[in-house]
Amino acid sequence: MKIPFLENIVIDDSKLTDYLLNIYHSDGNKKAKFLIERKFDANSLKTILVKQAEEEYVKEVKYSEFGTKYIIESNVKSPDNRAFTLRSVWIVYLNEKFIKLVTAYPIKHYDKRI
Repeated sequence: MKIPFLENIVIDDSKLTDYLLNIYHSDGNKKAKFLIERKFDANSLKTILVKQAEEEYVKEVKYSEFGTKYIIESNVKSPDNRAFTLRSVWIVYLNEKFIKLVTAYPIKHYDKRI
C-alpha cells in the first residue's frame, strides 16, 4: 500500500533545519552528521523525502491514540552520490486529511559511490 493523502503532504521546514539537519540537537545530531556529511541541505532532503513518499510502498503501519503512522524504507542516493537506506515515518492524525513527516533516518549505508 502507498501512504494516504499524498496530495496533502506536510514537511515542516523546522523539522528539517532544527532537527534532521541540526548537529546540535540532542536527539538528531547523529543523523544530522550523517546527512550533512553526504551533502544534504533542507531542499535536497525534502525532495528525497517527497519522492520516497510518492514512489515507495509502506513497510509497516502502527496505530496509536494520536493517529496512524506509516513507515517507509528505500535505498536512496545522496547529493554526493552515496547510497544508503532511508527510513521515513509519517503520520495521519485522527480526523485529519493530511500526512505529516514525523522523522527520517538512515538505517544502513554503503560507503560507495554510485
